[in-house]
This record gives sequence, C-alpha cells and structure tokens, in this order.
Amino acid sequence: RSADGAGIARFVTARRWARDITGARTTAVIADYLMLWDALQGRLWTAERRWRHGLQQHADCLLCGQEDETCDHLLAACIFTREIWYHILSTVELQHTVPSPSDTLVDWWLEARKQVPGGAFTRGFDSLVLLVSWELWKERNRRTFDGVCATTTQVLHRIRTEGESWIAAGFSKLAPLFAIASA
Repeated sequence: RSADGAGIARFVTARRWARDITGARTTAVIADYLMLWDALQGRLWTAERRWRHGLQQHADCLLCGQEDETCDHLLAACIFTREIWYHILSTVELQHTVPSPSDTLVDWWLEARKQVPGGAFTRGFDSLVLLVSWELWKERNRRTFDGVCATTTQVLHRIRTEGESWIAAGFSKLAPLFAIASA
C-alpha cells in the first residue's frame, strides 16, 4: 500500500528528530530530511548514478570537475563543498571538523558530531548538516539543470538566508549555532 504525502508527513513529524519542526515550512523541511536520508543511502540521482543508468554522458561533479559526482563526494569530499563547510564551521568554531577528501558523509558526520560541545548544540549541528547538504544539493541542481553556477559567497549567503527561514519557522535547535555565528 502506498502512502500519500500527508501520511508520510504525519509519520515523519511524530519522530524525535523532527519534533522541533513547526509552522508553514514543515512539509518543505521534511522533504529536506528525506533528501538527506536518500543521500545517506546513496540513492540521490547524482551524475555518477545517472551515468551508470545511461541517462547522461559523464559522471563529473559540476561543483569541482575533478571527481565523479557521488553522494559522498558531493556532500562531503568535493573541494567546493569542503570550502563551504570550512566557512560554515569556522563561524561556529568547529573548523577542525571539516570533512577530508576521503570522508564519506556518514563517517564524517558521526565523527564531527562527537566534537560538538553539549547536547543542544549536537542537535543544532545535525540541523546544520541538513541545511548545508540541502543547499549544496540545490546548487548542484541549478548547475545541472539551469546551467547557473553560484560562487561560494553566493552559496554561503543562501545557506544563511535559508537557515534564518528555518529558525523563523520553528527549527529551534539551529538557532544557538546561528547566534554564535552572528556574534
């Protein structure tokens, strides 16, 4: 039996990791969670996956042009992505947790969250990973489908703007990290 979107939204919002999400953006944020879930499972339609299925001519990452675009590369190991992570994590004094070129998203995330001080900040860090991953995925899609390439500064601005929207919509665990970044 297939579930409709509302049923999926009710199921997801009943889970502990989604309890701090309220307001009009709930459905959009749940879609963001589902995107990250697909990424963690290696099921995003990256260039490498599309190439493997004969849907495009190459598997190159459009963010860096140096490696095949896999989920792990796109969201953790890509040089463009690591530059974004460095800027974001530096603002909250976590620059020592920036992913390395050989990290998988899951391994990096689990290791980095161990270095985040305090329980509330850990949930905020998880939200930050979701936010940055979502914005990187959208940048990848803009480059893939619209032929538009943003600079790191533009992507960082989008992350900041989207993060402020998430906080305004009730994504409360992200707020302490944004407060540190603004100080």
